[in-house]
Amino acid sequence: MPANLTPAYYEAEEAYRQADTIAEKQKALRRMLAVMPKHKGTDHLRADLRTRMAKLRDQAETQSRSGSRWNPYTVRKEGAGQVALVGLANAGKSHLMAALTGAKPRVADYPYSTLEPQPAMLRYENVLVQLVDLPPIDMHHTNGWIRSLVRQADVLLVVLDLASDPVESLELVLEELTTIGLEPVVRLPAGTHD
Repeated sequence: MPANLTPAYYEAEEAYRQADTIAEKQKALRRMLAVMPKHKGTDHLRADLRTRMAKLRDQAETQSRSGSRWNPYTVRKEGAGQVALVGLANAGKSHLMAALTGAKPRVADYPYSTLEPQPAMLRYENVLVQLVDLPPIDMHHTNGWIRSLVRQADVLLVVLDLASDPVESLELVLEELTTIGLEPVVRLPAGTHD
């Protein structure tokens, strides 16, 4: 059954995506729940929003108890799954994320413009998937926190620059992923040959 969500709901959802603090996210979630139509088509979405509220409440309590500060090198999973964008420098990861999610990561012609993980939510039909733009894979010098985020992701999306040698770039990325301890499964589009 379709949810028939209102423009006010989508505005609140955008505010949630742009929120930087737990309090801002909680406010946006409360607004999403308030303006969401109440019928059978929104039952699952309503439950998902309440689950997010509970997680944010737990996170806020944990931070206040431990006095810990926010770590910019961790990304908490949200949505139906987490997809990490990996690739070499200037492969177009940030540009792809901006195009798919509407987020505004730093997109530049020079290498290493992404220094920290940048999460954003991608809506596919009624499902939210978290994309995480990561700094480039650097052969045999990939930071430990990047390796950790790559291991925690549900899916790795390798982004290649087709202007350079894409086969060589893919081999370099796969080699680095292997040194991290991952065994990538490469799925080539139908009709592609070696």
